Amino acid sequence: MKKKYINIKYHPFFLVPLLMFNVSSLAGSDIVNFNVTFNIVTKTCSVNNDQDIVVDFGLMNVTDIDGVRYAQDIIYNLTCDANAAVDNPPLKLQFSGVGASFNSDLLSTSERYLGIRLKQRGVDMPMNSWVSFNYNDQPTLTAVPVKAGNGGLDDGDFSASATFSVEYE
Repeated sequence: MKKKYINIKYHPFFLVPLLMFNVSSLAGSDIVNFNVTFNIVTKTCSVNNDQDIVVDFGLMNVTDIDGVRYAQDIIYNLTCDANAAVDNPPLKLQFSGVGASFNSDLLSTSERYLGIRLKQRGVDMPMNSWVSFNYNDQPTLTAVPVKAGNGGLDDGDFSASATFSVEYE
């Protein structure tokens, strides 16, 4: 916690237009100094104890990838300062990363014609957009694979990466 002091000088003539009814009391006044003290507190949150969040879709049949099937919950842990549960502060979260070439709202993957739709509370969450919430009402997050219309997918593993951020509002 840092304490900052600001010296503010009071000059009565700056207040003349606002205090015209009381001009006579300002005549002959001296400059008055006063100090203002305040604290700057840095609040932080830890997401998933600073460990990677892994979402495993398991085995998927290419023909069944329809933007609904294979949805997986994104399991995360959010810990903020000691008073967060009591204060219930407003927060915001974001997945930042590269959008898929066929739909920039989806997270890009190593497969050109495959993207990941991110959802919060069942509602689509476009890449790089912020979602507001309160600490005591943390949203459920879901990832859903989405195939481009007529694009072909190769058999095998795929990967995707995004940054998950949480900030105080």
